Amino acid sequence: MSIAQQLVQACHAAHESGIKNQTSDITSSIIIFGTSNKSELEHLFSKYNSIISCHPFYEPYKNIGLTAFATDPIQQHLRHLFSEFKLWNSSIHKPIHVLDRMKEKPINSTT
Repeated sequence: MSIAQQLVQACHAAHESGIKNQTSDITSSIIIFGTSNKSELEHLFSKYNSIISCHPFYEPYKNIGLTAFATDPIQQHLRHLFSEFKLWNSSIHKPIHVLDRMKEKPINSTT
């Protein structure tokens, strides 16, 4: 999945979180963290969803599945939960190869 597509997936997840948190009084921010692969993403989703409310985004195209997740707006006292992450950086985070779940073949990215 190209870098551009990864960022779009993150925005989808943030949008889903926003829909579910319309009444929140907390000012929200978008902070994008990168993972090295889909297995790590799935692990982190499970880990953080057990601590705080997370909103996954499952890409329907070719049944790709989980591509990103967002949390409910986080107050200052919970920000330490994410200290293990480095902010997303295009020089560090490379395109991720995603498999079509139906065919077990890589999906080619055009962006």
